[in-house]
Amino acid sequence: MVVGLVLDSRLPIGIVPVGSANGLANEIRIPRDINEALNVVFEENHEIEIDALRLNNTHYPFHLSDLGFNARMINEFEKLGS
Repeated sequence: MVVGLVLDSRLPIGIVPVGSANGLANEIRIPRDINEALNVVFEENHEIEIDALRLNNTHYPFHLSDLGFNARMINEFEKLGS
């Protein structure tokens, strides 16, 4: 939702990975550790331009999502806990 609001302004946003897979954060090399991720956001000026995909003319999904077998596998993995 936030990205959709600032998309045309070219205002940078910070990503702090707190999900289970963190596909986008992993892809752009954001550390999983929250303090390290905040350091990247505030200290290192780690800016990367990425493409935007608009779904149903309203949503911008800036994460990786899955359907079918892979989604089920992730669901089962999350049930195992850490």
